Amino acid sequence: MNLVFIIKPLEFGTKQIQCLKNMNLHFVNSNECWIYFTYKTKTGTFNNKGKLALDYIETSVTTAREKKLGKHPTQKPIILFEHFIRLLSNEGDLVVDPFLGSGSSAIASYRLNRNFIGVELEEKYAKLANMRVEDEKTSY
Repeated sequence: MNLVFIIKPLEFGTKQIQCLKNMNLHFVNSNECWIYFTYKTKTGTFNNKGKLALDYIETSVTTAREKKLGKHPTQKPIILFEHFIRLLSNEGDLVVDPFLGSGSSAIASYRLNRNFIGVELEEKYAKLANMRVEDEKTSY
């Protein structure tokens, strides 16, 4: 079993900008970082199926449907986590997210049959993540 450890110190991926206020004053930040670690192995899983895989993915912002139970100030779209978790782990692997937030990484892990551990310091967001995961389990 592999361990995929997600660190999101800044956030990750690329995002389409909905509101470009101040776009004539300076560059608009549209990139975020993704870092992952492996455990007891020199190289990690890379499920690219022989295809070129770029080090970024372009997604829209988090949908209203994903925020129906509540939202987090830096909430990420589930599809973004699904992309990286599918690419960097196998079914049954353990995904660890020490910055759980609203639980998008947990939902993506559940959908992709990965084991998951999430850590969140703020109780209201830990409760939100739990509610979202339970809602996911009953919805599908």
